[in-house]
Amino acid sequence: MDQQYKCGYCKFLINTHCEDYTSHECFMELNFDVALHDIMSDENGVLHLVDKASNTILQKLNKEATTASWEELLIKFVQDRPALYNIKIPVTERSHLKKNNLWAEIHNLLEGKHSLEAIKAKWRYLRDCYMKARKKMGQYKPSGSAAGTKFDSGFRYYASMQFLNDSLEMPETVCSVPIMTPNLFSPTPSTSTSEQGDTEASQASISFVEVPETPSAKKRRVDEKKEFQKGVLDILTAPPKASDGVDGFLMRLGESLRRFPYRERSRLEIDIMKLVFDRESELDL
Repeated sequence: MDQQYKCGYCKFLINTHCEDYTSHECFMELNFDVALHDIMSDENGVLHLVDKASNTILQKLNKEATTASWEELLIKFVQDRPALYNIKIPVTERSHLKKNNLWAEIHNLLEGKHSLEAIKAKWRYLRDCYMKARKKMGQYKPSGSAAGTKFDSGFRYYASMQFLNDSLEMPETVCSVPIMTPNLFSPTPSTSTSEQGDTEASQASISFVEVPETPSAKKRRVDEKKEFQKGVLDILTAPPKASDGVDGFLMRLGESLRRFPYRERSRLEIDIMKLVFDRESELDL
């Protein structure tokens, strides 16, 4: 009887006479390379990929683990770039152009495995899930014996995304509308006619008194208005940044990169970023 082999990853029986087991799906997903890997069989005919250099069996990640790992990386990369989520930092630091550059950095760090649109959509989804979980945790008020138990938010990345809390908490604002408080009132009932046999609803009037705004609140409101106006003026009057030789080089580089297909361009971008990173490490920048 011909030797039967079984894949050590998916447990699929592989018949060497009917199928080329070197092109089996699991081995292809692990980027099988005859120069780097061996396909080894144990005494039971179970096949695994072995790294020639370390003589260790390669482990295959399941799809769920792969998805989780790239979501965790995305959260970490966004956290390192506050301009993508923190509305409290200056507007000049989170302009549309700068945000696009930051998303491009994340795209390169993820090695081009996902498109920019997919990365942004995934972040919006994760942020929405966190907001719902945060609201759920805020509404939970344990009492009695349940006070000592830990409540589960139901969102796996709830703890790792709590860096968003600072940007979600809005500063206290002062309202300039005078506060109106009702006076105590007494209802004035109306008499009803005996012929109709029904009663009319009691009518009451409410009077209001105006509570004047305190001097400290008024001063704080004026100071905030002046600070806001000064910030807008600084942005509008700031001189444009003078371009230098680096800007010219980047423009020429961008024109060249746009000539390449998407996948090839992504590889070149990664190679360039690696060269820059290695050089920065050498110079300890």
